[in-house]
Amino acid sequence: DFEVIQGKQSIQQYEMGYVTHADESEEEYIIGGAAEDFRTVMDDVFEDYLSLKEEKGIVVKYIGGSSEKTEYLKHFGVHSNQESRFLEKLPEGTASMVIRNDSVSFFSYPVPPLVYVVKSPTVAAHYKKFFEMLWEMSDTPNT
Repeated sequence: DFEVIQGKQSIQQYEMGYVTHADESEEEYIIGGAAEDFRTVMDDVFEDYLSLKEEKGIVVKYIGGSSEKTEYLKHFGVHSNQESRFLEKLPEGTASMVIRNDSVSFFSYPVPPLVYVVKSPTVAAHYKKFFEMLWEMSDTPNT
């Protein structure tokens, strides 16, 4: 199954809906490079979104580019459920990927922003393995 979400408000609703209905202690894996773009799209619901994830114990593992380390840690890394590592050669960009239990979401940030959601546990499991390989290659925040 496949879904396209377009526009700031629709993305906010989609993400808040995910967090609201997510199981306790669920996990998500993000290959980033565009954390500030995501924060801009989430706008006035950003803090509520991250706080609800933390309350529910949703574990977030994030791989970002070394150029975004400071801003990521300042805005996202202050939450206890967030783990992050950084790849020096991960390019800055206007896209990111979020791997969840049964889906992979590809976020892109043109105007208007878009999210392409592939709903498949098999595809999600494959991308999780790819994420884990990159995680092992990445530096922890204090290196």
